[in-house]
Amino acid sequence: MHKVFVTVGTYKEGFDKLVEAADRIAAVETSFELVTQSGFSKYKPIHHRFFEFTDTIDENYDWADVVVCTGGAGTIFSCLKKGKKIVSILDADRIGIISEAHAYDITNHFRDKGMLVRCDRPGELLAALKQAVAMPPYIYTEPPCIIAGEISSFLEK
Repeated sequence: MHKVFVTVGTYKEGFDKLVEAADRIAAVETSFELVTQSGFSKYKPIHHRFFEFTDTIDENYDWADVVVCTGGAGTIFSCLKKGKKIVSILDADRIGIISEAHAYDITNHFRDKGMLVRCDRPGELLAALKQAVAMPPYIYTEPPCIIAGEISSFLEK
């Protein structure tokens, strides 16, 4: 069984379509165990565990084999550092509301590098989960931080 953590973040509008899509999958797909962070979403799952918010989101990332998130770089980097498989889901019907379209640029980059699976609509979530499970995890190595040296060199001039 593949453990899947779905997080919608803190968008005031919530992401009801994603929470509902996860619940539909949990109702019929026995190969996935789902837990959802539903945030401000109005839809409340009935077929799997959920919570609205937590101070310990990393525990959920650690638990999961696959993390489903929106296009936020913070969540994506946190999960890549943990070696998690990621499905980044954007809702083409809401993209102007949730991200001012920059999420497409971010997730396209990560997708093209083989770092995640991108899904454009909640109805495509099951196929994206199956694709993520089949792909090898991307092992992210944080590049060395050289900015302090660059600033020092600049100031010495």
